[in-house]
Amino acid sequence: MARMLERRPLLLRMTRPERDDDAAGYGRFGIARAILVFVPMAIAEWRQLVAEVGHAFSSHRRHRDAAERELFHGQYTLTSKGDDDLPVL
Repeated sequence: MARMLERRPLLLRMTRPERDDDAAGYGRFGIARAILVFVPMAIAEWRQLVAEVGHAFSSHRRHRDAAERELFHGQYTLTSKGDDDLPVL
């Protein structure tokens, strides 16, 4: 039986729609419509990303301030020692 299947040609019937803008689902001015939908959606996603990043930074700052108040009772603040401006001997 397997040898019979090997000898027969394999026929695939595939039909393609006509290359027409309506057949592709765009319609008249469809690409412009898709762009007009995509751009505001991309702007909204960008604004949401910027808001989340800003929230993350402010949250970090709030937690650091709370830790400083708890450790030092508001007398000291933690700073990084930046000695990049000191001369090299």
